[in-house]
Amino acid sequence: MRSDEFDREKLRKIITKKLGGMKLAPNVELLIYLDFLCFMEDLAKSAEATSLKKNHSAVNRSDIMEALEVCLIDLTGRDTLTWFYI
Repeated sequence: MRSDEFDREKLRKIITKKLGGMKLAPNVELLIYLDFLCFMEDLAKSAEATSLKKNHSAVNRSDIMEALEVCLIDLTGRDTLTWFYI
């Protein structure tokens, strides 16, 4: 696995926990996963560009995405995921 890829199993466990242990159909789970990755990639690109514009020390996208992986699902909460996908 490349450093800028995500551990799908880890993400699945986080999503399942946020949904109160609810099992998701594989196609719904895939939609959540793909949507999340697209969102994370956009945020990482934006943060990387901002860092470069402000002449901060080099921040690479994989580091940003790793940090986002840890916090973004917690910020979305169960209601948001439930509202969009179930």
